[in-house]
Amino acid sequence: AFFTSCRVLIYPSYEIPPYTPLSPDPATVCQRLATLYQVRESTEPCILLASAEAVLRRVLPPVALSRHCELVISGEEIDREGLINALSGAGYQLCDMVRQVGDMALRGGIVDVFPPMLDGESAGPLRLDFFGDVVESIRLFDPISQRSRQYQQQTVMLPATELHLPK
Repeated sequence: AFFTSCRVLIYPSYEIPPYTPLSPDPATVCQRLATLYQVRESTEPCILLASAEAVLRRVLPPVALSRHCELVISGEEIDREGLINALSGAGYQLCDMVRQVGDMALRGGIVDVFPPMLDGESAGPLRLDFFGDVVESIRLFDPISQRSRQYQQQTVMLPATELHLPK
């Protein structure tokens, strides 16, 4: 960033040898997906930093990445159950309380989701407040205190895994 005004993106490697019975860190997978999405959606040139190991691994096809992204806009009607099913199909794990990237929690009309981070200022878990099938509000919240920090007008929920199985 010191040498150019172009945006610099990091595409990390899994840091595990291929063909080992270990799963990659979910945070690394989510950062890879967020970087791929930013490269795909960017209209300006950017610099992509990646190791040889990261580049040699198979990448989720752009069509599959787009198919598993969900755009949620505050005030619009969306099928709540359909969104929950889509997020489950995109790799989000249902849990009691959202703590890390890829978690999803349901409490009445509230859906808490921790999507991969697209940028620094809007990074963190999101609380979607539903009234029926209408998204009343989208709020960033602190995963420790569970208190809301900031309202958002819209958000893009990226998949939480690179592995997508057909229905």
